Amino acid sequence: MVYTIIQHLTAKDSPDAIDKLKSKLVEASAVFGKDRETLAWIPMQDAVDRRRFTVVERYRDESSHRYHVENPYWKTFDPEVNQLLEKPVELRRCNELDTSGNGAGAHYHEDARGDTSVTTMYADSV
Repeated sequence: MVYTIIQHLTAKDSPDAIDKLKSKLVEASAVFGKDRETLAWIPMQDAVDRRRFTVVERYRDESSHRYHVENPYWKTFDPEVNQLLEKPVELRRCNELDTSGNGAGAHYHEDARGDTSVTTMYADSV
């Protein structure tokens, strides 16, 4: 069962803190996305409030998360990010539901299969 952690982060109200947090999350995705049994590590910035970020971490199962926190990068990443935040991280831990029995298969629209960046998914919808 896929284990997912969803983090909501709010940067301090300063352009410097926002830019540093954004850079740190982009950098971290390249590092943590390669951790053993990590399916995805996806940072996002709110479409309206530049100070708000979300990180979706997907792991093979709950025990897979240990590889993430054992990564040497974590020891510097966590304290650096925390000093850029206005308040503590809001954290949600979830077990993804098995949708394979209802014919849905993967969690992507059929037009996005093979291209999950969604760059062409709605090209003909205008």
